[in-house]
Amino acid sequence: MQATEDALYFWSGSNRPGEITALAQHGHAIGVSVDALDKGGRGIAALEDLSPGKRVVVNVTQTKGRPILMLGSGRDKLPTGDVEVEAAGKRLTFGFRKIAVNVAKAAQGGANVLGSVLRGMFGEDAGARGKGHKAVIELTRTGWQMSAADLKAAKISGAKVFVDSGAFGEVKFSPELGKMVDVRPISDEDWRVRLAAYHRITTALGPNTYLVAPDKVGDQGETLRRLERYAPEMRKLRDMGAHIIVPIQRGEMTGADFDRACSEVLGFSDYIRGIPSKKAAASIEEIAELSASLPEDARIHLLGLGPFGERFKKVIAAINRTPELVFCDSVRIKALVGRSNGPGGAPRILTILTDVAKRFFGLPLDRPTPLAFADRVKHHALDIYFSEHFVGV
Repeated sequence: MQATEDALYFWSGSNRPGEITALAQHGHAIGVSVDALDKGGRGIAALEDLSPGKRVVVNVTQTKGRPILMLGSGRDKLPTGDVEVEAAGKRLTFGFRKIAVNVAKAAQGGANVLGSVLRGMFGEDAGARGKGHKAVIELTRTGWQMSAADLKAAKISGAKVFVDSGAFGEVKFSPELGKMVDVRPISDEDWRVRLAAYHRITTALGPNTYLVAPDKVGDQGETLRRLERYAPEMRKLRDMGAHIIVPIQRGEMTGADFDRACSEVLGFSDYIRGIPSKKAAASIEEIAELSASLPEDARIHLLGLGPFGERFKKVIAAINRTPELVFCDSVRIKALVGRSNGPGGAPRILTILTDVAKRFFGLPLDRPTPLAFADRVKHHALDIYFSEHFVGV
């Protein structure tokens, strides 16, 4: 098989609703850590919002040559009255009436700009007979939004989500002892809470869900015990359509032997093999040996290593598999943030765009973002990042 760098990349650490929504809207795979999702269930709710059933598709038609929105059968899921909606990069007040939206204004008493917004989305013939133009209106964690259905529905309905258990934070390496030590032990009760979250997310997203099975970093024995203890839950999630990722931990057993042991305790072997790439990371030689021992159609996920990592090209070459069999993730958003750690001590790109977003919402730059605006600011900053093609900066 020919080696490639074209692995499916999940933007890990995207635990905030505004980040989740922006990544989905721009067609990027999303990576979250289930233990770090927003408190109160807001982060998980944002993932559930990616389910196709959470969106209302409306028809764009014309009245006297002017494009409007006909609300149709999804009317009961939409608001009533004058409601703020983000559309085409603007904050507008839509007038939701009995069967249609005829008016959208940028400010109270301002001009009706609905026609110009819809023409901007669909062209000068927006809503013309026979064109079949449709828009999506949805309530996200960042408020009501409208976009072109032919673009957004295709992207959001296919949003892939990688969900890590958070076991990475359970241990750290002790130089004095020369081994991993527990710093935040994960109890059975903790695992049950995390698996319940897995179930909620899988219920919403089905086969677009990629779940890391319970494990312990750098500990083959405890990983096998956890896999055996929670095997019934893993089998159920697999039956619901989720892709299960099993971290192939290092230890006394070879990677191939440990992989066979995982298969035996789980009762299935079509899981994705996870390669630890941070704590207790596998060597290039170990990765090559493991990959060579696996069936040709076996899938591999690089845990914590993405295309921006120094080892990425060498690891991809060692795996030596076709692109559709390789997945990876890294905490990319965090690397784009910082006030003075960019090139030449300048701010990093996402910090710059966050300032732009705060100006958009009329917020002062020298104060923390108010909680009520936090998700909208994060969403708007990432929306600019992707829309203006800053990816890779």
